[in-house]
Amino acid sequence: MDRTPDALFEIVWTPIEPSSAAPPRRDRALILAGDEQLADALQWAGEQAGISVSVMGWRETDLDDETTLDAKLRACAYDEVWLVVGQPRLQGRALAPAQLDELLRRGPGTLAACARSLVGLAAEGQPTPRLRVISCGACAVERSALDLAGAFQAPAWGLARAIWAEHPELDLALVDLDPQLDPDRAAAAFVTRPVMADDERELALRGSSRLAPRLVPTLAGTSRVELDPDAAYLVVGGLGRLGREIARGLVERGARRLVMVGVRVLAGKDRELEFIAELELAGATVELARVDIRDRAALTALRREREAAGRPPIRGVVHAAMGDDAGRLVTLEPRTIGESMALEVAGTWNLHAVFGQLVPFLSCTSVASLVPGLAQGRGCQAAGHAFVHALMTALRARGSVAAAIAFGPWHDSPQLHPLPRRCIQAGFGVVDRSLAAEAVDAAITTAHAQLVCAPIDHARIDRSANPRPALLERLLADAPPRPAGSLVSFAIGQGRPLFLLHPQAGETSCYAALVDRLTTTRPLVGVRASSLVDREWRPQSLAEIAAEARRTLRRVQPAGPLDLLGWGFGGALAFEIARQELEQDRGVGLVAMHDSHTPSPRAGQDELDLLVAFLADLGQLDAGDRRNLAARSELEHAPPDVRLDLLFRLAHASKLVPATLELDGFVRRVEVFVAHARALADWRPRTLDATVHYFAPSGRATDATDHAHGWLPRVAELVTHRVPRGRYALTTDRGAAAVAEVLLGLL
Repeated sequence: MDRTPDALFEIVWTPIEPSSAAPPRRDRALILAGDEQLADALQWAGEQAGISVSVMGWRETDLDDETTLDAKLRACAYDEVWLVVGQPRLQGRALAPAQLDELLRRGPGTLAACARSLVGLAAEGQPTPRLRVISCGACAVERSALDLAGAFQAPAWGLARAIWAEHPELDLALVDLDPQLDPDRAAAAFVTRPVMADDERELALRGSSRLAPRLVPTLAGTSRVELDPDAAYLVVGGLGRLGREIARGLVERGARRLVMVGVRVLAGKDRELEFIAELELAGATVELARVDIRDRAALTALRREREAAGRPPIRGVVHAAMGDDAGRLVTLEPRTIGESMALEVAGTWNLHAVFGQLVPFLSCTSVASLVPGLAQGRGCQAAGHAFVHALMTALRARGSVAAAIAFGPWHDSPQLHPLPRRCIQAGFGVVDRSLAAEAVDAAITTAHAQLVCAPIDHARIDRSANPRPALLERLLADAPPRPAGSLVSFAIGQGRPLFLLHPQAGETSCYAALVDRLTTTRPLVGVRASSLVDREWRPQSLAEIAAEARRTLRRVQPAGPLDLLGWGFGGALAFEIARQELEQDRGVGLVAMHDSHTPSPRAGQDELDLLVAFLADLGQLDAGDRRNLAARSELEHAPPDVRLDLLFRLAHASKLVPATLELDGFVRRVEVFVAHARALADWRPRTLDATVHYFAPSGRATDATDHAHGWLPRVAELVTHRVPRGRYALTTDRGAAAVAEVLLGLL
C-alpha cells in the first residue's frame, strides 16, 4: 500500500481534552423533543442537576406558523436550547416515503425554525440562548458502530454546519450521545459534565471520552480495481461534470455495461452524445433511462424491466448527482425542506432499498458539506450529504461495499462559481480524474466508508483570515515546513509548478485573485524578490536578478522546462529566465507576461517619477489619476532628503500600507522598486526563440497593443490575449478569471 499524502483522507473520531474554560451558566433550558424517550431522560438529568427544564414536542412546533416557537423562546430567558433529533423505527428496508418526508421535515425543519428565531433575538440585541443539537448514535465513532436508524439523525448535523457558517453569532454545537448507554446515563453524561471543548463544534460522547472528527491520511491501493465486464453498473448523474469523470473511471476499470439514469438524461445535447460515443469507442455499452431516483416505484420498474428483458443485473451503483440547494437559512421553508434534500436522502435510500447489496455502492458528496464555514447557502445539500455519509457507514458495517467520497472542487469548475472558490480559499485543492480514480479504488478496496478526496494546501490555510477548521487540526499539526526565503507556496499539487514572478515592487500578493481561480492540479509557487529577503544582496542588472531567480526555481524543480508567468517587471524576468534556460540547453515551457512594457532607458532615470510610480502602484492607480498628480506636487516641493519620509506619511494616510509597517521596512520596499525600475531600463533583451503569451489590458487599447508589439522582434512567436479591466486586471474577479481561463488551456 502507498500513502497518498495530503490528497486522500478518512474521517476518524479522535479523543480530545475538555475545555480549560469554566462551564457556562445553565439555569434554564428548553428541550425541543424529536425523541420523547431521550427528551424525558434529558429533562430528568437536567432537573437532577438543578436546571429548570421545559419541554416542547415537535408536534407543538407548527412549522406552518413559526410564531408558536418564537413566542416560546421569547417567553423565558433560556440559557440553552436542546434540540433532540428523532429517528425512525425501521423494519428492514421498509420506510414509507411519507414517513421519510415527515422525519426530514420535522428534524431539519424544526432546527431551521429554531435557528431563525434565535438569529432574530440576536439581531434585536436580546439575550440569545446557546443551541445544542443532540443526537444519539448518529456518528460512526467506530466503523461498525452505526445502525441504519442512526443515519436518519445525520441531516440535522449537516444543516447545523451550514447555519453556523451563515450565522457565527449563534453559539451552536452538535453533540452525539452514547447509544450503548441507557438514555438516563447518556443524558447525564451530557448534563453533568462540561461537554464542549475549546474551538470544537462537533463532539461525540462515548463512555467518559469526548471525541471530535479529524481528517487523517489514508492508504490507496497499489493496483486499481478490476470491475466485472459481465455485470451492469448504474450511474446516477452520469452525464454531468462529476458523473462523466466517474463513468470514464469505471470503463477504464473493466465495466462494459453502464446504465445512466437521471431526470434529464435524454436531453440529447451534443456534449452528452459525444461523451456516450467516447465510452462506446472504449468498449462499453451505454443504456439511458429517464428515472427520478426520488421515486422508488420508478426505480423498481427499471429493475423489473431489465430483468424481464434478460439484461445483466445491476451489480454496482455510483450516485454522482447533486441537487440544487434551497438557499440560506432566511429562505429555507421548513414545510418543504425534505423535498430540497430528497435527491441525496430519499434517492440514496431508494437505491439501497431497490437494489440491495451492491459491489460497489458509492455516493459522491462535497467537502463543503463537511466543513463549517464552507456550507453557507448550501444547508439542504449539507444535510443530504451528512445523511449519505452516515448511511454508507451503516451499510459498510452490514457487509456492503459502500462508501461516500467527499470531493474537493473539480479541475474544470467554473472560475467564478462561489463554492469552488470558497473551497480553494479554505485550503482544499482541486481534484483531477486520476486522483478521483484513486479515491474510487480506495473506497472499494479498503474498509473506509467515509473518504475525503482533495489536496490540502497548508500554506493557503496559514494565510487564511478565517479560523482553522477543527476537522483539519490533526493534519495541520503534522504540516510540512513552509517554503523559506523568496518562495511563496500558493497551492500544492502534482506535476511541474507554475511560477508566478514578482512585479516591480517585489511581492507576489498581487496574484491572490488569480490563484483563487486557477483550478489546476499543478503547484502554484510565487517568487518574491530576493533583495526583500536578503538586504545585503543588491543586484545591478536584470540578468543578474534572473540568474538568482533561476537558481531558486531549480531548487524547487531540478529538471524539466520551467513554466513562468510575470506581471510587469515579472514578465521581463520570465523572458530573461527563459532565455538563460535556452542558453544552458534546457527546454522552455510556458512563458507568459501580463502588461509587461518593453525596456525604455527614460523609465529608470527620474527619482521623483519613480517615487510617484511607487505610490501609484501601492494604490493601483493609473498614471493620470488626480491623486498621483497631487502626490507628485507635494513631493516636488519637498527637499530631496525628506521625500521618503513624506512618501511614507502619504502612504499611511491613504492606508496603502499596513499600520504596523515601520519606516525602515517601507524604505526597503521603495529601494527594491527603484532598483528594479533601473535594472529594467538598462536591460537590453536578446532574442528568445520561444512562444510568448502576452496578456494585454483592454482598458488602454493603444498602449497595451504597443507594449505587446514591442516584443514582436524579440520572440519566435507572440500570442496576445485581451484582458478586461486595465493594468490591475489580475486583482479583479473578471480579469483574474479571464487570465485563468487562458492559462488553464495552456497548462
